[in-house]
Amino acid sequence: MAAIGFVFAPSFVSKNSNLQIKSIAVNGNSVVQTEEITNLVLREITGNFLHLYSKSNIFLYPQKTIERKLLEKFSRFNNAEVEITDFNDLSVFVTEREPFALWCQSQDALACYFVDDDGYIFDKAPDFSPNVYFTYFGEIQSSDSPVGSFMLNQNEFSNSEAVIEGLKVLGFNPTGLKFTKKDGTVVLSNSTDIIFRLSDDASRTLSNFESVINDPSLDLRNGNTLKARYFDLRFGNKVFYKKTE
Repeated sequence: MAAIGFVFAPSFVSKNSNLQIKSIAVNGNSVVQTEEITNLVLREITGNFLHLYSKSNIFLYPQKTIERKLLEKFSRFNNAEVEITDFNDLSVFVTEREPFALWCQSQDALACYFVDDDGYIFDKAPDFSPNVYFTYFGEIQSSDSPVGSFMLNQNEFSNSEAVIEGLKVLGFNPTGLKFTKKDGTVVLSNSTDIIFRLSDDASRTLSNFESVINDPSLDLRNGNTLKARYFDLRFGNKVFYKKTE
């Protein structure tokens, strides 16, 4: 009898109405609907653990499970935290990813996707006017939807961003980047292509490029306009280019 009491007494206490979650407040969302978040939380706090202990008890509710499932369900979130506030209230705090760029499988793709500043693909994008967002084009490994995938590995994405920013500092206007397994091609607004290795150090890539375009004997630059169809920076200090006719 003592053993039965040891099991059922805590079960009874866990279901005490004064210890139940009575409201759910959601904070930080702007794109994902509050109702969707609330419904997920409600599913997780409904019912009992082991058919005995209330999942909506303020001391027993599945905090870590809720946080994990919010991140799994909503790819727009890069952070999710839940905690009890005001004793019977459950507060959900989320941070949504901000669009940094677009990724499209190809230049004639029917759908493009938002990418955050880590290169993470997190949501399908609506149609935009050209050049609203910098756009990446290239194939990625994805078994189904690209959402939840990284467009490039961390090193490749960092190098790409450094090259793009470096070109801006030099006075040029990058409008997009096409990538393959090893190479990236930045397209400038005057249709000049800058080809580089995704894995190469960006500072060396930019240094080699700058030394060539600023060589007066080569006559490759007129202000912010380049007099070449492409520059190929994949071969160390050797820079190959094709001048416009």
